[in-house]
Amino acid sequence: GSAHVETFVISTLIMASVRMKDGSYSSLMRRVYDNVNNMSMLENFNSLSRRICAEKPDFDTAQQMLRETKNKRIYSKWLTVLSSALGAGSSAILFGGSWRDGLAGGIVGLVLGLLFLFKLENITALAKTLIYSFIAGNISYLTVLARIGENVDMVMIGSIMLLIPGLAFGNALRDLLCGDIMTGMLKTVQSCLTAALVACGYTGAMLIMNRFGVESGLPAIEYNFVIGILTALVVTLSFSAVFRVRPKVLWVAALGGGAAYGIYILFGFIGAPLFVCAFTCSLFAAIYAEVCARLCKVPAIVFLTPSIIPVVPGRYLYYTMSSLVNGNNGMIFEYASKTLSISAGIVVGSIFVMVIMTVKNHLSTRNELK
Repeated sequence: GSAHVETFVISTLIMASVRMKDGSYSSLMRRVYDNVNNMSMLENFNSLSRRICAEKPDFDTAQQMLRETKNKRIYSKWLTVLSSALGAGSSAILFGGSWRDGLAGGIVGLVLGLLFLFKLENITALAKTLIYSFIAGNISYLTVLARIGENVDMVMIGSIMLLIPGLAFGNALRDLLCGDIMTGMLKTVQSCLTAALVACGYTGAMLIMNRFGVESGLPAIEYNFVIGILTALVVTLSFSAVFRVRPKVLWVAALGGGAAYGIYILFGFIGAPLFVCAFTCSLFAAIYAEVCARLCKVPAIVFLTPSIIPVVPGRYLYYTMSSLVNGNNGMIFEYASKTLSISAGIVVGSIFVMVIMTVKNHLSTRNELK
């Protein structure tokens, strides 16, 4: 029964005001203290909004529907913890580690998953990132000292994928390019601070643990096309569970991640620049997400976010800070530029598809009005 509605949303604040037909106003403001990738909750609220628009229930019924949606739980906490372990372990293998490195990465991921369960009310999200990174870095070294893992770099790269804000940084750039300046700036600053604290945490672990005779190196990575795709499937499947993608569409997201990563390494084999590799991979993932969103009746981001995970440049961020710690100044800029190239390619590819879909929807709406 409202006559007019306005909303204002940024990453830390939601404001809404409603003007009723009798001229009265109502407004509400909510602070956002934490952000998590809960795709099933996103999907549930998306379905709820469509249902409310279609059925137009009274206020009390809508409130009841809202409470029921909030209380829905798709995954148990322990399944999410196990998914974190599988995601870190498979990421270590994906980026060139052995099965022993994968096992060690899984142990670190398991510890991080358990740490994520604790609600530390008096510690900010950035401070928790620093603490978690330091703990993960030390445990990575300990697994190698215990002869579980072989290459500490691969173990740390696997675990860093659970902490690095690669997708958040990509979303921030996309917001900036799409005109959401304030949200984009806030996300960019937050992503850069998070990345810096992740680097500080792992760097602190390196400085301490290098004294015990475990030194990090930068091994050349040899890719096997088939193993790469299969491992990317497992990585995407694991992170889909971490992001709480509904089980019904879990495998759809995983297939998208495997195919997108296959395109990424295929362009790498033919010598394409990293930007082109990331762009084509992101372009395919965005198209795949849009098609699957219409077939499965869920938001496209449910498929897009997990599909991009295998390409997130966590590896190059790690190599950047490792070069910094080891005094390899000549490689710092190289790895930093690779990180930015991949991030830019992911953003431009997804924006390209988003612009096309926006124009298509606009033309469809205009034709319907005619």
